[in-house]
Amino acid sequence: MVKQLMKKMSQYKQASSFRKEIKQLQKQLKPLIEKSKGSLEEVSNPIAIDRLIRTTSFNGKTLENAEGILKNDFFIMNNLEIVSFEAEINWRFQHPNSSNTYQLYLHCLNVISTLTDAYHETNELKYLYKAHQILLDWTYFVYTDEEENLYKWIDHSVANRTLNILYFYLSAKDVISLDDSIIFDLLLKHGRFLADDKHYVENNHGIMVDRSLIVLSVFLKDDPMASEWFEKAKLRIKNAFYRDFSYQGVHLENSPAYHTMTRNIYLKVENFLEHEELTLGQDMKEKLTKAKTYISYIYKPNKTLPIIGDSQFGTLTKLVKKDGSFHDPQAGVTIFQHQALTPEKATWLSFICGYERKTHKHQDDLSVSLYWRGEDILSDSGRYNYDRNSDIRKYLVSPAAHSTLTVKGKRYPVHQPLAHADKIKTTGFISTPVYDLVKGINHAFTGVKLSRAVLFIKPDIVIFIDQVVSDNPAVIQQIFNLGPAVQPKTVQAEGAIGQTKAGKMDIRQFTPMDKGKRVKANRDIPRAVISERFGELTDTNQIVFEKTTENDAFVTALLLGDAGPSIETMSFERKQQKLTIDYENGERLEVHV
Repeated sequence: MVKQLMKKMSQYKQASSFRKEIKQLQKQLKPLIEKSKGSLEEVSNPIAIDRLIRTTSFNGKTLENAEGILKNDFFIMNNLEIVSFEAEINWRFQHPNSSNTYQLYLHCLNVISTLTDAYHETNELKYLYKAHQILLDWTYFVYTDEEENLYKWIDHSVANRTLNILYFYLSAKDVISLDDSIIFDLLLKHGRFLADDKHYVENNHGIMVDRSLIVLSVFLKDDPMASEWFEKAKLRIKNAFYRDFSYQGVHLENSPAYHTMTRNIYLKVENFLEHEELTLGQDMKEKLTKAKTYISYIYKPNKTLPIIGDSQFGTLTKLVKKDGSFHDPQAGVTIFQHQALTPEKATWLSFICGYERKTHKHQDDLSVSLYWRGEDILSDSGRYNYDRNSDIRKYLVSPAAHSTLTVKGKRYPVHQPLAHADKIKTTGFISTPVYDLVKGINHAFTGVKLSRAVLFIKPDIVIFIDQVVSDNPAVIQQIFNLGPAVQPKTVQAEGAIGQTKAGKMDIRQFTPMDKGKRVKANRDIPRAVISERFGELTDTNQIVFEKTTENDAFVTALLLGDAGPSIETMSFERKQQKLTIDYENGERLEVHV
């Protein structure tokens, strides 16, 4: 009884402190707001809380995070560190490693949404008071701060912040005292920003902008600008789907994570509009079905997301996997699969070559990711952060961080897609019951033309036919970026052996190479590291084969487990582009690549 009384007294004292700060901030803001025709109450259309599009949702960590925010320990996004402030919030906070990312999400004001989630779970007003105090503190800061700061008003932060303000306002307006004139002024400023074409970027940020503008215009239904905002946002977001998704429904920003995120934005917008008896149209619903189909291929058999491009580890437990291969030359992605009764028995392989958007694009053309029997055998690199000056970020987007064919120590430019349309592309695809084959070229290196054919002989043999034509002798590398679970045992010019819990990985060279070497993880250089989660690194190993040449073809086999029947010999007739495989049991396979 005494503890409960003391707790209530503490909460009352805390709420009183927040209310005092709120009154002071309201007083300071009053002279700064623009006078509007009408009031928020007159123009607004009440939207049920459960119909809103929100940036957060209640989970097992919400109350813990909300309690931290009450003490100015800001949880701003999953996978980011808690940012702690003293009595005053430092809206110019600079994180030592990822300053841009932390500034962006700080100004999104997701903390307000987390606090509002906590209120709905507990009915404790302290969370709303703190959310109100943070919102007013931020508002006063941006209305008075004269220092240049990109993240106060940028597409991503404004789009998310709009949703957070609406969620807070609709939750708080009938239970605590608010100054509607301040909220109204703030929402109108956000609406004008979102509607202005000079702030619109033709990528996933533009889609986020239109999502938020649609929700805001439905809320401000009777405002003179609402109808115009709604029609503009609807037109732009529909056009964006045709612009940013391939004919087969693949999001063209080079990342499975952004495909999933962007599709979810469209689904949430359509669901929101249906409650208002509106829609983006039947054609959009059909296209979203195609986008769902791709997800069933790009996720690995254990329903985890490959860290291709700017992706990070994630799971989709309710996913229904599709069997067979998937090929989309427009998006530059090909998937080979051998499905088994359980994920522990399945094989999955991706091949990346070509692009139609620069956004989130790595220098990963001709690269492969490989999953076998529950383990990543060859892994992509992941994103780590978005800081262009970060040495780790520079490495992870480079050819050296991928399982690919490359020129030692060199990078190639990622130009606008039209400039590289004939230099980087997937050039062929075949799928049969026995094998799948995909081919691609990368002619973007200065003075060097590379091509790769990947032959997947189901279920456990992968053949690489790599070809080089160079103006001058160049050191060409085959890089195998191993998954963390693969331990190299022996590496030499003739091949390499690795081991996982699932079995053996055997790489065999059927063309003489100058040398083979193991590259151990080094975070200082950096090398042989991947990023499965934002801001985190995982050590791994690389197997690298090298050869100095001007004109050559390499034939390499990667055999998994007791791949059988065993390959006895393998030859490649370059003039005819014909691969011949002779097995120990006397069988022969001939494939034109």
